[in-house]
Amino acid sequence: MAEGLPRGESKRRLWRAAGVFGLVAALAGMLLPLLPATPFLLFGAYALTRGSERFHRWMVGPHSMGRGVSEALSRGILPLGKVLVVLAMVAAFLVAWAAGLPRVDLIVEGVGLLLVGCFVLCRPSPAPAAAAAAGRQG
Repeated sequence: MAEGLPRGESKRRLWRAAGVFGLVAALAGMLLPLLPATPFLLFGAYALTRGSERFHRWMVGPHSMGRGVSEALSRGILPLGKVLVVLAMVAAFLVAWAAGLPRVDLIVEGVGLLLVGCFVLCRPSPAPAAAAAAGRQG
């Protein structure tokens, strides 16, 4: 652990650095064809919320994406949503592979998609009664 840092501060700094990397990679994905922006944006937001209490409060606050983020954190992600997300990520990777992207680009994209896929699949799913109610509301 770094000298002079409070307990847990070095871990928060690593999360913040990972979050900034995710946001920079997402920006690159918006500018470069076939480099996905969304997985990096999701990873960056997740990492920043782990590294910064202030950013976490902003994310779940009423003036940003608070309602959707709060509901996803409290209720979980519907299983059909998980399947659709994974299928979309597989399709994006296959399109990049079919387009003949260089191996390095495929590796970077694959790692990003794998990390986001693991995150999505590890999120809790709501109970069947709650899932049915959520389906009727949305």
